[in-house]
Amino acid sequence: MNNIYSKIQIKCNEIRQQHRQIRRKYDDHTRFEDQRFVWLVLLFILVTMAVIFVAAVLLLVSKHLTRTTETEPPLPQYMTPPWWFNVQRGPKILYIVTSAADIDSGQRNTVLGRDRFRQVLIPVLSDGVESILGFGFQVDVYLITHYIMGQDKRDLLRRELPRGVGIEIWDDATPLGYKVDVGENGEATDAQKIQAIHNALSRQHRLVIKDKLFYYDLFVSFEDDMYINGHIVRHYLQMTEELQRLKKLAPMKQSTSTLSANDPQQQPLMAPLDQYYGNLTKIQLARMVPGFIRVESIVKPQEFWEGRKERPISLHRNNIRKWNIPISAVPCCQRSCKMLADHTIPDHYPEHVYKPQIKDLYLWETQTIALGLHKMPEASTLDWIILQRGVDQQYLPREKMIGEYWTGTNFTSIKPLERPNPTHPKYINNQGGWMGTSYQIFAWHRGHCKGQLLPPFDDMDGLKSNVEYWSGGLSLVGMNTCQLQRIVSLNPRDFAKHLVYHTTNNKQMSKNLAFTNVQDFWEEMYSVQLEAEASIPDLAF
Repeated sequence: MNNIYSKIQIKCNEIRQQHRQIRRKYDDHTRFEDQRFVWLVLLFILVTMAVIFVAAVLLLVSKHLTRTTETEPPLPQYMTPPWWFNVQRGPKILYIVTSAADIDSGQRNTVLGRDRFRQVLIPVLSDGVESILGFGFQVDVYLITHYIMGQDKRDLLRRELPRGVGIEIWDDATPLGYKVDVGENGEATDAQKIQAIHNALSRQHRLVIKDKLFYYDLFVSFEDDMYINGHIVRHYLQMTEELQRLKKLAPMKQSTSTLSANDPQQQPLMAPLDQYYGNLTKIQLARMVPGFIRVESIVKPQEFWEGRKERPISLHRNNIRKWNIPISAVPCCQRSCKMLADHTIPDHYPEHVYKPQIKDLYLWETQTIALGLHKMPEASTLDWIILQRGVDQQYLPREKMIGEYWTGTNFTSIKPLERPNPTHPKYINNQGGWMGTSYQIFAWHRGHCKGQLLPPFDDMDGLKSNVEYWSGGLSLVGMNTCQLQRIVSLNPRDFAKHLVYHTTNNKQMSKNLAFTNVQDFWEEMYSVQLEAEASIPDLAF
């Protein structure tokens, strides 16, 4: 019995010993696996940190190599050239309209008692939106009004706009503020009242643009009587695309090889403002933006010239001939006959009011004597352009100056002719609105405009600035603002696409404004172009 017990005990000890050996081997294996896992984790962390470090170094090197002297935002994906010609999607446009009155008060030569909402805003907006849609764009409408939009107006607006067009309304939008009270003697008193700041209604579209900046490709903001169609919008995008292409190819600094136009072999380098041809730098091209000129159709031609006090200076030379290059009014000003069918235009309105010809169209916001021309680089499709007024370039840094050939350079007259001040209201060219791509607006706000294109604003948050500063687009071109340079193509096929039709035609009632026929204006500018071309030396390009 004892032997059996001893054998069992020996066997149990052997089993325990084997179990200890197996447990020891298992513990060693587990310890090795744990250590290997820890090392793998450490190795992964080290590799990840190395990849991040290398990526950061490469990013810093690439930024250093591609760094420019101007401040630019990154290029959005939809802006990759040619971003606007996406047939499948089409650029998305927010068309912003600001309306100060639903019934005309008779002030500023408007028609007293006219239903402005029904007879002006609705036909102009619906015609414009239908035209823009016809060019393959997507359009939403944002209406900003001083008055309250009742349900009848909302229903009419929805009914007249094409289906699929989004509508958003901000009514009673005029901001309130403190305004100095004026006594009976016309002098300001110490009292201040909280009241509507009517001029600041034209500021409100900037708040809308900031809110929706990254939801739309293009913002079109105009007053309620400005006719904007698909021709104008498409040309703006095409011209913007061409400027962007030239900017990528342009050098950072101006070449020092451009010599005087009189004797390229002997004369010293031209002054920056006289260098009206040759290559442009990235900084100069970044300042350029397509501009617009307001025009009207003369309602009563026989009465138009009677008692007119101001006439523009004509640059027609004695030997000038009429150029057989007619400018078409179709791209800018000929509207749909749908308005007559809807009775939104009185029956007595002549046809040349809603379908004007070029002989009926006149401009008044500038004169040829104030303007200058520039020859774009040979690689450009733009050729010759007009530099509109607004910025006194002699006070700009040298690298921002864009040379121009003044229209009065070789003009002879009895009295010495001086070029008008470029900031004078008579020549500065209020556009009645402006447009810009989301990329342009972002770049302007962050770089050119010193943060003041979009809110918040200085100067009581913008309440003191006038209507022309905001809705006329003058904040883009002023010396103390964005300092952009508006340009107009002199190509006869494209010139009319810079014209915007002021459909109320009320400016012509003022006898103190100097009006110029559009065809005559273009012919005068074209004659100066030929004169400037003859002054360019053969070695210039």
